[in-house]
Amino acid sequence: MTARSTLLSPARVEWSIRIAFAVVYIWFGALKLADVSPVHDLVRQTLLWLPDVSYSLLGAGEIVLGLAFLIPRLTKPTVVAFLVHIGGTMLPLFFQQQLSFNEPPLMLSFIGQYIIKNLVFLAAAAALWSLREEVDLESSVDGQRRKGQ
Repeated sequence: MTARSTLLSPARVEWSIRIAFAVVYIWFGALKLADVSPVHDLVRQTLLWLPDVSYSLLGAGEIVLGLAFLIPRLTKPTVVAFLVHIGGTMLPLFFQQQLSFNEPPLMLSFIGQYIIKNLVFLAAAAALWSLREEVDLESSVDGQRRKGQ
């Protein structure tokens, strides 16, 4: 194995993605819990039916999600929860277009850029799911080999 392949091994890539998700979700969740998040007004304007207390619950949920990303056996339910959450973060593109675009459809505002970068998160979540399936498959094959010996 070369130094490069060791550096970019699936296990290291998987943990890089896990740690990145954890940092972002714990940090953003903590900002919401402290009621100092820069997206506070955007959330309120998009989810008009959301009671004030739910904003803190959203922050707590993001922290839990961030921590869950650090537990490999929870990968699949965590990615599913992430997809629900990320779907919610995309809502302003459809329901708050005046905030998301300077000139629809292509001139994103700062808020629109903040939201559209979530496409990178979607790709990272897909990679994490795939890497976890690969690791699970390798573990299963190794376990069967050991039983056969």
